[in-house]
Amino acid sequence: MTENNPDPIPLTSPIRKPGGNRLPDILAALTVLIFTSVAVLLQLFWIGRPLRELFSSEMSGILQAVIGVATGSLIAEITFLSMKSSKKFSRVKDISYEMIKLLNPSLRQAGFIALAAGWGEELLFRGVLQPRIGNVLASILFAGIHVGFNVKDVAKRHYFVSVFIVSIGLGAIYHFLGLIAAMTAHASWDFVMLINVKRDCRSRN
Repeated sequence: MTENNPDPIPLTSPIRKPGGNRLPDILAALTVLIFTSVAVLLQLFWIGRPLRELFSSEMSGILQAVIGVATGSLIAEITFLSMKSSKKFSRVKDISYEMIKLLNPSLRQAGFIALAAGWGEELLFRGVLQPRIGNVLASILFAGIHVGFNVKDVAKRHYFVSVFIVSIGLGAIYHFLGLIAAMTAHASWDFVMLINVKRDCRSRN
């Protein structure tokens, strides 16, 4: 296999029936528990500041949420269309489809996963880490948590870069609008992507 002509990842995993699969619920619960716990511990005992300061913003929470949902949904649609039409991201698409085949979340489970990631991951990476280490380093850690740091495989390397770019965008939203905007943008992005990839995955089988 060469980087210029990578072999496609075979989509051979069986599609699990939604509803009977508890893996998405477990994943969402662990996401909330782990990332929230780490964020709270760092904020209270390392930084020594109350949690409410993470949500301080000149913009109201409702307006942040509206802008976050609109922005996250729009970017997710653009990302999905680009992923489908660009050969450069074909390997990223294959990885995404294999993940959906494994999880096959119901609509409720997709919403649960999206809200869990939007809350827990943004609380840690944007609310706690970004003000101390910057958007770039926080985004490298964010991508590493999702993909791993061993990116010798071209597919994982492309996936790492894609997650890094998304994280930079979320960091910008947090910087200019606030943490609630970043959380809702992240949750909306995840939800739209999960639904779109699942729908497209089903159409291919």
